[in-house]
This record gives sequence, structure tokens and C-alpha cells, in this order.
Amino acid sequence: KRLPWESGQTLDAVMQHINNPPEDIRKLAKGIDEQLAGIIMRGLERQPQDRWSSMTKMLEALEEVRARLEGQGSRVKGQGPEG
Repeated sequence: KRLPWESGQTLDAVMQHINNPPEDIRKLAKGIDEQLAGIIMRGLERQPQDRWSSMTKMLEALEEVRARLEGQGSRVKGQGPEG
């Protein structure tokens, strides 16, 4: 488990959030689906107008990825009886 900005101090984490973009999820989760990575990174955008306009919209995008992956016979980690 890792946070988008690592720091031992709250103020340091806030300053990192202000000054640095989060590390790309594709570097942290090798092999992640590109569309899923884009959804996550969009949720971490600094400017509100660049993020999802609502959690409903984000959920719809996530459900679309899930349906596509399940249709390909892939499993989305954490979903289903074994996840």
C-alpha cells in the first residue's frame, strides 16, 4: 500500500501535493489496464476541472472497464468470490 505522496510529516505531504504531480500509477502497478490507470490518474488531478465532475461519472467509467475486462476473461483484483 502506498500513498500518492510519501512523507513523514503532514506539512511535507501538503507541500508535495501542491508542488509535485503524483507518481504515475503505471510505474507502481506494472501491467495495470491503461483505461483503469487513466481513471485513477484523472481522479488525482490537481485542478478540479481536470478531475471527474462527479463520483457517479467515475463509477460509470470504472464499471465500463470492469465489464470489458470480465468480457475478456480477465479478473479485476478484489472482485468476485476469490478476490
